[in-house]
Amino acid sequence: MTSIISQILHNKRQEVANLEKKLPMSELMEMERVNPLISFHDFLARPGVQIIAEIKPKSPSLGELKKDFDLMGFVEAYEKNGAAAISVLTDEMYFGGSLDLLKQVKSNTQLPVLRKDFIITEYQVWESYVAGADAILLIADALPLDRLISLHELAEDLGLAVLVEIYEQNHAHLFQSFNPNIAGVNARNLHTLKTDLDRCLTMVDLLPKKSIKVAESGISSREDIIKIAHTGFDAALVGSSLMSAPDPGKKLAELTSRAEA
Repeated sequence: MTSIISQILHNKRQEVANLEKKLPMSELMEMERVNPLISFHDFLARPGVQIIAEIKPKSPSLGELKKDFDLMGFVEAYEKNGAAAISVLTDEMYFGGSLDLLKQVKSNTQLPVLRKDFIITEYQVWESYVAGADAILLIADALPLDRLISLHELAEDLGLAVLVEIYEQNHAHLFQSFNPNIAGVNARNLHTLKTDLDRCLTMVDLLPKKSIKVAESGISSREDIIKIAHTGFDAALVGSSLMSAPDPGKKLAELTSRAEA
């Protein structure tokens, strides 16, 4: 049986190929970025556990996360309640996102914006830069090492920060080949979509010592933030629990007010 990550990557390769037919790489590289770059790294490096608050209309495991989705309402709630950065899911088929969502967020916030997607080509890195992202996610489990390194180098050449994520413990050896400034562990198994935050927390020592360390997925309570702080992570990426909360701002305040616990 084909795993969800295999399906997503197959679709992504087709999606990017279609995009390149409409807007060739050479033309994309000539396009100017409108919004100024903001340092994603610096915002995460502040004292205490910093929260990267996510915007994603739906997820493969939970379906639609918020009816009557108010994008600017989320941006305002995140800014007012202590988010260090905003993550925007731009995959359309599985997460209901788009680059247009990212552009709207970037144009209406002073916080750095992370493009979260399944980035597997140089085209997507350039696309992220032009669209206004300040940082991108690279999933080590989805990329061969040489491609991971080349995409990381391209992003940094463009001035983008890069969050390099692992799930499988045996992929931690990849960090011996290069030392990303921001590294994360995803608590969500990309094959089954189940989350295990405790497993994630046991892997913090596998991340590069000098990197900003990010715990991702499965985070929904004050107790989770306390665990993250005590374990040694510097930041937490929180998505579904904020998107599905009756009051996302109040939920975020619950997390950020104890971020230094």
